[in-house]
Amino acid sequence: RTMDVMVDKGFLIDELVPGKVHRSIFLAKQAHMSEVDVLRTQSIARLRVHVERLIRRVKENKFFDTVIPLSISGHFNQIFTVACLLTNYQHGPLVNKRVLE
Repeated sequence: RTMDVMVDKGFLIDELVPGKVHRSIFLAKQAHMSEVDVLRTQSIARLRVHVERLIRRVKENKFFDTVIPLSISGHFNQIFTVACLLTNYQHGPLVNKRVLE
């Protein structure tokens, strides 16, 4: 299975990601969205709620309530990644298969 990534409008990373990039559809010169675009946008919005919940869980981690020593500040990306992974597995999946379809 490939990786799926949800991004905002300004993140142009399609060539960098080996999987599918999900981006909300924005009206440019059209007055209305097609039915397919409306359904796709609704699907992305449902998943976005779960992403926001996961981000909140990570931010609520007590580790981030403490001062991080300057000596390990260069490793903050790795620390944050581990916190995200642990949060993912802490209470089970946020999204079940039914929501993804």
